[in-house]
Amino acid sequence: MITLSMIVKNEEKYLADCLASVKDVVNEIVIVDTGSTDRTIEIAKEYDAKIFNFNWVNDFSAARNYALDNSTGDWILYLDADERLSPDSKAEMSRLTKEIKKEAYFCIVDNIDEIGHRAALMAYPRLFPNKKELRFEGAIHEQIEPALLRNHYQIKNAKIKIIHLGYNVEKNEMDLKAKRNLEILQKEYNRTKSSYNAYQLGQTYGLLNKTEEAVSYFEECLKDTNLNKDFISTAYRYIAVDSAKKKEYKKAIELINKSLVADREQPLALLAASSIHALINDFGKADLYCREAYLVNNKLISRKKYSSQIPLADDKSILFHGLSIAIQARDKNLYNYYSGLINNSKTIKGLNDLQSLFSDLLNNKKIIVANLEKYVRVIDDSNINVLLSVLKDYQGIESKLNLLKNIYPKFSENFTFLNSYGLVLSESKLQEESEIIFEKSYKLNPYEPSTIFYLISSYIQKNQRGKIIDIIKEAEERFKEHSEISNQIKLLKAKLVNYISN
Repeated sequence: MITLSMIVKNEEKYLADCLASVKDVVNEIVIVDTGSTDRTIEIAKEYDAKIFNFNWVNDFSAARNYALDNSTGDWILYLDADERLSPDSKAEMSRLTKEIKKEAYFCIVDNIDEIGHRAALMAYPRLFPNKKELRFEGAIHEQIEPALLRNHYQIKNAKIKIIHLGYNVEKNEMDLKAKRNLEILQKEYNRTKSSYNAYQLGQTYGLLNKTEEAVSYFEECLKDTNLNKDFISTAYRYIAVDSAKKKEYKKAIELINKSLVADREQPLALLAASSIHALINDFGKADLYCREAYLVNNKLISRKKYSSQIPLADDKSILFHGLSIAIQARDKNLYNYYSGLINNSKTIKGLNDLQSLFSDLLNNKKIIVANLEKYVRVIDDSNINVLLSVLKDYQGIESKLNLLKNIYPKFSENFTFLNSYGLVLSESKLQEESEIIFEKSYKLNPYEPSTIFYLISSYIQKNQRGKIIDIIKEAEERFKEHSEISNQIKLLKAKLVNYISN
């Protein structure tokens, strides 16, 4: 007998589809409501759910455990309202729960994100025996895994997929959720300054794009050498990526190596290592890390390797990154290798349109206006860097401008895209628009020297001496420990000294 155990509040948007996805698999539905004012309870009753009210105390584990206290099944499947059990997982669910064993099962949670275009697959123990010693821990980002391990339960991989729609919302809604989590996490951390809470604070600040705070908490959690290896690897990866963004490449490589030492089976860490090496034009290592990321990711997805709370990557993100490396390295064999993998992939949507677009660009063909809409539709975070790499050698300035203008709404927070767009605007003599784009890029990432040089060039054309002086002062301070960039700024300042002083 399987109990679906849930906690909910105002979930009328999602709940019916969630319950419909499991109605033929579970024998009991237990729903703990924490104060709904919409049709949530009415919908739950339609599925014969046992409904319990719980006074919300800013503690997700307390609510989860109350649901467990009222569950009578031999097995517990826990879901959130914005999740659905994949139809092809039902047989596996039934097979695994035929008898009670001292085992729990990792399920793949596929986070759908058609708005932010961030691929995210996670593995969590969502199916476990209903035993009194198994209780959730943590006021937020509650976990059952510590109790499972402490009580010597085996956690095995299962071919069960859960579709999560919670990330498929606009950024402002995601930010509100993250801010709510942050408030609870901060109180929890103030009570118990554990490395786990520090890690979760780092994750939450990262979601809110508050990099400085995120790095601070990740550094704090790394002081605990007993921290879960997955968390250690993720923390080092985040700090490494931030260091690379600041052009501190030596530090970035040291940190990403520590991430991989902690856990070499983290696809995102391998992908970050590849990206960092690509930034310093070490395309050989960039390719090797990319191939390893692809291999490890597929073994994890196919459940051929043990996995815990490891964020997995989308195949297309890895493969298009490899294609970008090939284009930057101007390596035809490498290009053909990754193109072959992409062509054989069964998970990449709009592949024909992407191939058509890249073919037009690589052959310097004019983009037909009638094709523009479908091209824009298939460009996302997984392939934007490939597009930008191809566009560097593309000669059709009008088509290039039209394409970038149309995909701008998707990538208005991507400083690499903004710099490419700003350059094309400048080439097209649209100086006002170009300056606005470069200033936005500089605000997003003031550690990118090329943006500084682009802005200074723009300010010179408009005779804005005050802005030039300000940005040079900022750059001198920001890069004073970075000799190579600092020297470039000094040379530029020397060339501009007469212009600035006049």
